[in-house]
Amino acid sequence: MEQSSTSTLYRIVARKYRTGQANIAVDKGLSLLSYSKFTRNPLLKLFHFIVVVYSFPLTVLCAIGFLFLRQQYLFIACYLMGLFLLISAEIFVLRRITISSALNDERIFNDLYRRGVIKIR
Repeated sequence: MEQSSTSTLYRIVARKYRTGQANIAVDKGLSLLSYSKFTRNPLLKLFHFIVVVYSFPLTVLCAIGFLFLRQQYLFIACYLMGLFLLISAEIFVLRRITISSALNDERIFNDLYRRGVIKIR
């Protein structure tokens, strides 16, 4: 079986990443804008929607203001801790989904690389 001498960037990076010779860096800000477009999992889209609603500045201010007026200070701390944990979980999931989607589909890899969402080291 003959192997073509012209390999695409996608094939080279995928092979080197799987063998541990390359590292893929993900830009969090650009990836947040684009990962809901290339993921096909409705649960991830729902998770992203919940994070956006829960961490929206107006929602945070209203929740903290309401809890402050009701003098439920412990719930303010719980809300802020939940917000921190939810955003941390989204960053972790975001990196995993971006890298796995880029390695599984050449079209997505080229699009993410062209936009600067992923960088190869």
